[in-house]
Amino acid sequence: MTKFSIIFLLLFSILNVYSQSNKAITGATPGWVDTLSTERAKEASSGNKGLVDKPINPDLYIVGPGDEFKVTIQQYEPIELVVTISPDSKVYIPKIGLIDAKNKTLTEVYKLIKKEIQNVFNTENIYVVLDKVKQFKVRLSGNVPKSMTIAAYSTDRVSEILDKSGALNPNSSTRNIKLVRAENKEVVNVDLAKYFVTLNEELNPYVRGGDNIIVPEVSNDITIHISGEIPIKDQDFEFVENDSLSTLIRLGQGFLKTSFLDSVEFVRYNESNKEYETKIIDLSSWEGQIYNFKKTLAGDFKLQPGDRVYVRKDPNWVKNTYIKIDGEVKYPGKYPIKSEKTRIADIIMAAGGFTEFAAPELSEYIRQEEADLPDFELERLRKIAPTDMSESENRYFQARIREKKGLMSVDLENAIKNISSVDNILVENRDSLFIPKQKNYIIVQGRVNSPGAIIFNDNMTYLDYIALSGGFGFRADDSETFITKPGGQQFLASDMNYILEPGDVILVPPKKEQDLWPLVFQSATLITQVITVFSLIITLSK
Repeated sequence: MTKFSIIFLLLFSILNVYSQSNKAITGATPGWVDTLSTERAKEASSGNKGLVDKPINPDLYIVGPGDEFKVTIQQYEPIELVVTISPDSKVYIPKIGLIDAKNKTLTEVYKLIKKEIQNVFNTENIYVVLDKVKQFKVRLSGNVPKSMTIAAYSTDRVSEILDKSGALNPNSSTRNIKLVRAENKEVVNVDLAKYFVTLNEELNPYVRGGDNIIVPEVSNDITIHISGEIPIKDQDFEFVENDSLSTLIRLGQGFLKTSFLDSVEFVRYNESNKEYETKIIDLSSWEGQIYNFKKTLAGDFKLQPGDRVYVRKDPNWVKNTYIKIDGEVKYPGKYPIKSEKTRIADIIMAAGGFTEFAAPELSEYIRQEEADLPDFELERLRKIAPTDMSESENRYFQARIREKKGLMSVDLENAIKNISSVDNILVENRDSLFIPKQKNYIIVQGRVNSPGAIIFNDNMTYLDYIALSGGFGFRADDSETFITKPGGQQFLASDMNYILEPGDVILVPPKKEQDLWPLVFQSATLITQVITVFSLIITLSK
């Protein structure tokens, strides 16, 4: 292989590695500018190439270089022509001549083409249609990842140009975008957030050749806020001049069935007394009308920067409360409950009672409201290495991670037999009950030679089960063997203060590893001290 070939391969490898390291990856490390959402936006935008979102209005559409027309002249021998507007805004029709199309609407160009053709051909049957729309360049600048020039069609809106560019910066404005028209320097305000709610086309106009789209940075100090019982629970929006209360509610995606419209709270900062002022607004008449853009909503008013709106939940709204029961009942599933009335026995009866295989004594009843309560101490300890925990912290951590959150102790059989017993508890929303199948075995785990499940025999002790599991294994701590009941209770096996039952677990732990170094260190220290004492005695005796 020649030196030139070797150098070429090395350069190719380096370039290949460099190109691979700059791929667009979601969640990329700093320096990688693309994301999956950006790629999807680009794909969606490319799929819209040349498409229209509604029929073009020929009285409003301004033709330009690149627009292509299909012309049909109907006579004894029909003539079909395809003509295109040239870069200097002229249309050349063979055997007819030139037509000036600069700054003309589609309707005006249709009339001009027909008129010029009729000067040559004596026929009224002339048909002209716009066959392909023009493509041109627009500029994008401002608070964007990169200022650029983008190829656009006359059917593209500002939002589609932004999609083509890739994405906006996280702090880019979507409500105060400026579109500067090339032909007259007119500045058009673009509000994409409001456009996608109201579909007001003036807020997201079509682009034209040479337009400049300027995206400013959003100002976090000039906002309006809405939260509460609405689809978007808690959100700040950029403030735009002429925003009204209905604008803010529409940006929050309207009301919910549970919204309390009688008492919507409105808060505004009063500059004169430097205090927040609150008033309660009745928006009951807005129900079902928030997206009726043809109607002026009663009591609507303009907002100011800093205004806040809070929509409360209807206090009379009836919650969809339920309990879930699974396992060995005839009809498992979710069941509605009546607050402060439905008890556990009612639910079991509603589910058809236990099956013949049910083991109600092994059931698990979870109170979800308790399970959802945060344990801040446990979360703190999760972030600490076990070696850095104190002894009390370690005990707490080990106890809590083994605990089934929300587990309640309930005797289901007693609850059914005696409906007035304390076991027949009131159920609460989102509680769950699981009744497992009967177990006819004992599980032996840990330091035994053949761990596993062994058929239950009420005449056998824990040592018998361990013997059937191959006996104690290497370094088994037989004195610390314990029994775990399905309900979570634990007993030291050697105490024999329990009764073995199906479903119990016999666990043989390993002996604790002893660290000999502290013992060696202590012994060495003691020997050194003894030698020192003897040396002192010998010295004094001399």
